[in-house]
Amino acid sequence: MNQPRSQHCIDQESPFGVDELFFSTTDRRGVIRFGNEVFIRVSKFKEDELIGKAHSIIRHPDMPRGVFRLFWQLLENDGTVAAYVKNRAKDGSYYWVMAFATKISDGHLSVRLKPTSELLETVIGVYDRVRQIEIEAAEGGASKDEVSDIGLEAASREIQQLGFADYPSFMRYALSMEMASRRKVLAEGSPNPDAISHHARSGDGVIGDSSVASMLRCNQRCTRSLDQMLDSLAKIRTATTTIQAINQRMSQFSDKIGLVAINARVSADSAPREAIAVALAESESENREAIAAIHQSVEQLVDSLDALSFELSAAALQSETNTTFLRELHVHTDDADSEALGHVQLLTDQAGRCADDLIRRLQDADDWFAKLAKLTECLQRNAKTLRFVRMAGVKESASLDESHPFRGLFDVVNKHIQSTIDDCGELRSAARQARSSVAIMENCKTQLIDDMASMNDQSAAFFQSACFA
Repeated sequence: MNQPRSQHCIDQESPFGVDELFFSTTDRRGVIRFGNEVFIRVSKFKEDELIGKAHSIIRHPDMPRGVFRLFWQLLENDGTVAAYVKNRAKDGSYYWVMAFATKISDGHLSVRLKPTSELLETVIGVYDRVRQIEIEAAEGGASKDEVSDIGLEAASREIQQLGFADYPSFMRYALSMEMASRRKVLAEGSPNPDAISHHARSGDGVIGDSSVASMLRCNQRCTRSLDQMLDSLAKIRTATTTIQAINQRMSQFSDKIGLVAINARVSADSAPREAIAVALAESESENREAIAAIHQSVEQLVDSLDALSFELSAAALQSETNTTFLRELHVHTDDADSEALGHVQLLTDQAGRCADDLIRRLQDADDWFAKLAKLTECLQRNAKTLRFVRMAGVKESASLDESHPFRGLFDVVNKHIQSTIDDCGELRSAARQARSSVAIMENCKTQLIDDMASMNDQSAAFFQSACFA
């Protein structure tokens, strides 16, 4: 049987703060090359006990093999992956992280934050079920590779049962949720409710003109720009949620108008009434097509926002991790050595790549809502056409006996038409709010590009000077 390796574990957390970020680098085989102070402290190993060891030295036996199989597949194929990971410290205690890993030229970079969203409890349940399946497979004689494959399939099924198409969809959602939750927790702990004032974003305490201090100030400007973009993105998501709710209401109104159109055709007992019923059906069909077009546009918008949110969260996390590391260096030295500056340059490069992906995605953001506004105008015109048809129906019904089935239909239609017109106004308002937030993100993007370029120049220059010193 392939039982998991026996490890000493205790049901006690190895603590670290929500405001703390840590990172490590490995070679392509997963052998640790470097870790910052927080990583070393939380893992409870000495630095020389970690460097040169496989990253699995901190693997907790509660982690499913299938999750790691999935993690490495995505990292190697796509170059980027995010996952919840339960790690084991040297003394057997545990600590949960949201790990965001990327490929670098000669290995991998992994940055970690403390999970604070409600999603963690869901993931713990998923991992427990997947791990139990793996244990049963191992007890049945499956090899380690077979257990990993079985676990991967089980994890994929669990992700789909949570409502996600695949793991990449889930990880985009999870990282965005964790970054948003972290910002909320840190803001609630701040004396200023309008600012996230923990040390990694604050400019306080950065004294002097050393290379580290200069880079720290520059990188903090990048982090602040990304923070402002995250704030704007949250407003865009709120507007999009409103748009989704309105679109759903419109679909319900359209269904009701369609039912009236059918009843009108059935009860039309003269040529004029038949013509009105046909006009109502045709206008309702155009109305339904316009609503369907808006629905499709909103679905595409949500997918695009998910991707944008992931890229923005990744860029913000990388940038803030760099700020954290620079602050560690600033506390201990006026000028860092070449190894430390090499890792600063690495973090800067990775943050820059994430920012580049973000900027490319952001170029289309205003077009998303501009398209939605045009579709809404089309729908409103259709709704006004429906109103004219309704007026013709009311006029034709006036001479009918009150018991005639044709007579009361157009009073019902009027309410739904007016609701559709009102909803069009709300849609346009939500789209305007979203486009206003997009404009703010565009302004932040311009500042971010300048600061990223400056940060790249500084880190490269200081790294070269340290190498030749």
